[in-house]
Amino acid sequence: MTRLVEFLGQFGVAEAGYETGIKWHKLTDLPITSYIGYDGDNYHVFFDCDTSLDCTWMQIATNLFKRTNQGPTGNLGLILRFEVEHRDRFAPFLNELINQCIDGRDPNDLLTDILPRWFLFWDEPMPLLDSAKQVQLFGELEILNNLFPHMRERALDTWRSPHSENDLHDWQGERVHLEAKTSSENPRRLYVSSIDQMDFTRAANNALFLIIVELNRDLEHGMNLQEKVNATREIAMEAGCEDRLNELLSLFGYLDRHGPLYQGKFCIENILHVPIGPLTPIYTSQHLNDNFDNVVKKVTQVVDYSNLACESTNADFWFDIGELL
Repeated sequence: MTRLVEFLGQFGVAEAGYETGIKWHKLTDLPITSYIGYDGDNYHVFFDCDTSLDCTWMQIATNLFKRTNQGPTGNLGLILRFEVEHRDRFAPFLNELINQCIDGRDPNDLLTDILPRWFLFWDEPMPLLDSAKQVQLFGELEILNNLFPHMRERALDTWRSPHSENDLHDWQGERVHLEAKTSSENPRRLYVSSIDQMDFTRAANNALFLIIVELNRDLEHGMNLQEKVNATREIAMEAGCEDRLNELLSLFGYLDRHGPLYQGKFCIENILHVPIGPLTPIYTSQHLNDNFDNVVKKVTQVVDYSNLACESTNADFWFDIGELL
């Protein structure tokens, strides 16, 4: 591992004689070729490598950003950027990251492993999303991916989950409501947080659909939440509503700089749907014989949905729902 004092010295060399643009200086040869750049206000650390990252500047920690771009070699690679005043904060982290790039490992992939430990050292604010909220967001993003082709920005206009109001249902249109549930454990169960959540009379036009996204945990082939968000952004970009999606993700509590901390990986097993009506065997307040509102403030229930008449979604279902929402 390069000694930190020698490593820091290369930053000074990059600054010396600076005039305009970005002045580049080779930082390391092994285990990966990297360069340190200086633009008068910021340092840029360029990794000469093929990387899976495809984005413009993305914040990954307070005052630390990443992107792919062309570097001094003329090749595309990963670039990390931070202001000059934060050199001593980020230099030890960069030294470790570079030295972990053994055997051709992608530095962008390594960020997922390394950043969580440094978050503690930097006293970085921790993510707002606990494991249940991560699973919920993953499932609801999958639903958005299916709605975008038919609804475009209306898929986001009717998405209520990110908002602070205590809305009963996750999507609310003028003619139908959708309640989304994501199941990531076996045996499969649903958690209904309110006694009135499955009351179809509280939905627009008395039309309520339960959408169930079944996930399997899969560390080898699955997708983590950060990857799911980025995949949804690509679809939203095609629909012309990426900026609106980013606003709602922030409202939900998802921040890009916390992406590397969400390491659980999932695959979609199935997406099911079932209309909710008067004969659906899930309790609502209409089933209660006595009223204990002065004492009982909330009633939740766990539902085994294998006994519901669920069907797998298909293209026709998403088109029809998109027309109603």
